[in-house]
Amino acid sequence: ELNKVKQMARGNMVLGLEETNALALFSSVQELTERTVETPDTIMKKIDAVTPEDIQSIARELLQKNKRVVALLGPQKSTAPFEKLLA
Repeated sequence: ELNKVKQMARGNMVLGLEETNALALFSSVQELTERTVETPDTIMKKIDAVTPEDIQSIARELLQKNKRVVALLGPQKSTAPFEKLLA
């Protein structure tokens, strides 16, 4: 599964950067948010370097019980069934 996700990420990036304006936006957003610009090749190497252990580490960090939230849209008579999801 991880290899499929990596292939999808690489493919989406390549397709998304086919147009000149997309490449310019890609670079400018990096410059504005990260103060550095990485080439698509560098980013692809980083994608390739991701391991299952990296995914597990991030998941443990982000999916802690005290960090879970649920947003309900639409009319609900009770939040109780959804609160069980956070327990």
